[in-house]
Amino acid sequence: MVKDQETFNVWYNLVKDVPFEVAHQNVILHLQTSPFFPKPVDIIGDYLTRQPSYYELQRAEEQADALALEEYNQQAVPMPNHIRERLERLNARMRVKHES
Repeated sequence: MVKDQETFNVWYNLVKDVPFEVAHQNVILHLQTSPFFPKPVDIIGDYLTRQPSYYELQRAEEQADALALEEYNQQAVPMPNHIRERLERLNARMRVKHES
């Protein structure tokens, strides 16, 4: 029983950083293409060594920006009345200057 636990610990440490979906997809692919039991490298695939593409980096950046904007919108408070009134007066003066 100790040997099985040791084997489990080794395998766990090798694949613990791989998302389940990636590992599952790699196992399915391996089982469809090989008659042999998958090794850790077959489960990991290129996940740990692959560099993200430009588009993946851009997508992650856009998602982070969207989350930051959503968080900002949740914490935003209405503009104080005195500032809104001053801004409206300033805008009104700017329109008068542009129209003349």
